[in-house]
Amino acid sequence: GKNSGNNFDAWRTKLLVFDKTLLKEAISDIGNYYNISIGLKAGEEPAMGSTTITARFNNQPLQAVLDELSMISTYRISRIDDTHYEISIK
Repeated sequence: GKNSGNNFDAWRTKLLVFDKTLLKEAISDIGNYYNISIGLKAGEEPAMGSTTITARFNNQPLQAVLDELSMISTYRISRIDDTHYEISIK
């Protein structure tokens, strides 16, 4: 299969690059890179569905990435446990 997006080799480049990327695609890439799961809060996905982000992360700690993502998107990111996070509208 064809690798989609810029981040299929992020594990090698240590770089995650998003350019007007859909939030749901971005959180999938971030989740894969950091080996965690980030979900959109049930019932709020439609409102967040068209949100895009533009950002560049260079091997930053997960928390720094989540903080920046929250700032860019204006959404809240809650930690559920060590490997699960949820994005909700503030």
